[in-house]
Amino acid sequence: MSNIKLSIFQIEMMLHAIGFSRKSIKKNKYMAYRNRYVVSTSDNDWDELVFYGYATKIAVGNNVIYHLTANGITYLESVLSIKIIQN
Repeated sequence: MSNIKLSIFQIEMMLHAIGFSRKSIKKNKYMAYRNRYVVSTSDNDWDELVFYGYATKIAVGNNVIYHLTANGITYLESVLSIKIIQN
């Protein structure tokens, strides 16, 4: 894992983006059914994740959509000690 330190709030937002639920962990694996976090204006915490390479950011209409990158998923896997599988 890298030396980048994220806040608990940032980690919780990343987990929300993938729809994480501990109840859905099967055999130490979690199947992410989404990968997005939608807001109406840019978010400083998410922009920091983009800076670190853990997320991407796109503007669509009046919304800003953040997606976790492979590095972001890997970071969560190391924090949670599980494998995250994306659809």
